[in-house]
Amino acid sequence: MRHELILLCEDNFQGHRWNYVELLARRAREWGADVRLVTTAPALEELAGIAEPPADLPVDVLADASLSNLADHATTLGASRVVIPDGDHHALRLARPGSWPAPCEVRLLVMREHAQPRSSRVLTAAIEYIRRALFRLASRQARVQLRYLSSALATPDASHVPDPVTLAPDAQPPVPLTGDRFWFGVLGALDERKNVPVVQQALDMLDPQQVGLVLAGRLAPEIADQVTSHHSEAPVHILDARLSDGELDSLVANLDCLVLLYSNQAPSGMVAKAAAAGTRVILPGTPAYEADCRRLGAGAAQCEITPEGAAAAMRDMMDRPSPAALELGADDFVRGLMF
Repeated sequence: MRHELILLCEDNFQGHRWNYVELLARRAREWGADVRLVTTAPALEELAGIAEPPADLPVDVLADASLSNLADHATTLGASRVVIPDGDHHALRLARPGSWPAPCEVRLLVMREHAQPRSSRVLTAAIEYIRRALFRLASRQARVQLRYLSSALATPDASHVPDPVTLAPDAQPPVPLTGDRFWFGVLGALDERKNVPVVQQALDMLDPQQVGLVLAGRLAPEIADQVTSHHSEAPVHILDARLSDGELDSLVANLDCLVLLYSNQAPSGMVAKAAAAGTRVILPGTPAYEADCRRLGAGAAQCEITPEGAAAAMRDMMDRPSPAALELGADDFVRGLMF
């Protein structure tokens, strides 16, 4: 692979964004490229509370992460490419002619190809139309390339990159999954969107001698009291902490079934991890997950986001065998963005 300098730009390290940045930087460097992380001082302070960048990864701090500042910095360093993993907002701004003045290429990952659902179908359709039009204009600009994030379970085309899948579990999960029980789990940031109380109520409709529940991840204040005060006869482990990658992967691999009662317009990394681990998943009955469910076959079920709907799906999954693990990875994701 030819030697080149790639600037990896990120100004928001919440959620899975640091995982993307770390993966892209590490793999690209292993494949022979020079990589520099470009960010701002507030974002770097935010990152320090999550994970320290590798000591040998150069970090450039800019006053702001505007396109003009990134272009100037890339030109000064003689970079061959600028990569923006969280590129949705920048992609919309690049629809304006001349918005990328640097002589090098900028490549952006659009995490949400489609508009988030609004209260009105007409409003959602209008926003979708505008977004698609702006994305098309941005793609026509010189030295600008957009890549859209697709499900790890999909077969991407030239304009899409599959959601990367990494699975490196710790030797033991962070909570004991003991007994001859079927363990369900809700993982990650435990906020209102995850519908955790619905899962707890669904658990109460099952035989408490046969099941258990793990709720692991940072518990949002707005639901903390409701979640922690709920009493179930079945065992429930609540781990209110940001999980390390190894802890998260260990839970994904050791739970019998993940319950993901929330809908994304972007691909779900948790579904991909479950597929790679051979773990069952329960998903909401929305069109966004229909293709993934077809690919996963008996390893996935969809349901309404109600206690009754979730309980029926949970009973169903208890009778199904563990699915075969799928061979998923991250190489196509890295190549599509960095090279």
